[in-house]
Amino acid sequence: MILAIGNIRLFRDRVTHLHPFGFFTAALEVNPPSESSFSSISDVENLLLIALFGVYYNIGCSIWELARLCVRICIELQLHRQGTQCPTITTAGSQRCGRVFWESYLLDRFASSMLGRPFTIDDSLIDVELPNEPSESVFNHLVRLGRITSTIHASAYCQFPRAPNSLDNPDIMMLRNFHAQLKAWRHQAPVFEASHCFYSTQEFFELTYQEARLWLFRVAINHLPARSSNMRDKLLLLCLQAAQRIIECFNILWQTNLATYSRAFMRLILVSGLITVSVIKIQMHTGRNHPKEHSDSDVGIDTWLEDIGLDTSTCFPALSACRDTLEKAGKILSWLAIQMPDVSAYAQIFETLNGEVDTLSSNTWARSAQPSSPLESAQLSELTEDPISVLGNQQIPGISHGDGLLPDVDGLLGNDTFWSFTDAAWMGEIEDNISGFIWDTMMPWQGSPLDT
Repeated sequence: MILAIGNIRLFRDRVTHLHPFGFFTAALEVNPPSESSFSSISDVENLLLIALFGVYYNIGCSIWELARLCVRICIELQLHRQGTQCPTITTAGSQRCGRVFWESYLLDRFASSMLGRPFTIDDSLIDVELPNEPSESVFNHLVRLGRITSTIHASAYCQFPRAPNSLDNPDIMMLRNFHAQLKAWRHQAPVFEASHCFYSTQEFFELTYQEARLWLFRVAINHLPARSSNMRDKLLLLCLQAAQRIIECFNILWQTNLATYSRAFMRLILVSGLITVSVIKIQMHTGRNHPKEHSDSDVGIDTWLEDIGLDTSTCFPALSACRDTLEKAGKILSWLAIQMPDVSAYAQIFETLNGEVDTLSSNTWARSAQPSSPLESAQLSELTEDPISVLGNQQIPGISHGDGLLPDVDGLLGNDTFWSFTDAAWMGEIEDNISGFIWDTMMPWQGSPLDT
């Protein structure tokens, strides 16, 4: 499995002709999951390696199910409890137990968040400490972020009394509090003198931070009452800024040959690009370059929005900046699609949307919501048309086919928070689909973990 995972980049860069799947299937033949008792720490380690490989290739089973199984075994072994002694291991076993549990924790949190499903274990039940080895600094920092986002995820679905024009609004208070925690996490990121790995670069930490911010802002937008249009505009601008920063950071890593061929990053770049497209579309409809003017009751909100990254003078970026972001996103997605053909359809969708924005931008960016000619009306309506129907459903894995590739991902927590732009519901369908395709697709092949 180590050879399989380590060979992914080498094979895709054509450094070697040995396909990673050869090592993967060989590992399954040597130690078939069907013969596992699923009762030891070694079993969890094997499942984690299988799931990690599944982030890069379709392994024929659900990564989300693997994550739940890993956490379940950890709970049965009491790895989530402080001072638990794992059986049949040496003195250093406590560190091993901690690493295995927290790796399972991260996998469960990430997969469940992407699919809008409840976590396998509540944070209040966990008291085991993080590994204390210096080499674990990046891993531990990611676990700390996982704990912050877990709290955000749980709090996002609590129902509070609405007070949209008051600083006492619980949703607004949580937004500021959680953003402060994320900001502190970013400032505490480990710094390395020489970064030769994707996960030790400051761009990686910045990208991860912006991804968490983006999710937080989208949840906040979804919780706003319909009449809070001023606040919504400002949060939309924050979403756009975070999405642009994500694409910029990944582009830097790509240009320095440090980016990885991960299906998870394919999804992140696609979503960031779609958000940029959506905000451009909104601005084409409204013709505004600034968020709406605030009322007197919103002055206090404007004050602390500065802490989140938006001051009163901030305006929507120029079209040229958005076009530059979309161009970078398109190139990255095309590059990833070449190496991962099973997700290439999503790159095609983005290319189509990008072309539509390019066509419309010359006529509608600075105009009012009402087009001045029938031709512009027709062009503007094209951007709201479902691109899935334009491209053809057969190109998109699992969309509108009833083939079982995209399971019901509504779950206990629901998916409505994942796409908070109600005028672009079809974009939410694309995001839900790629999330399900990566994290919960089950297409067993002969010899796959699910088949065995």
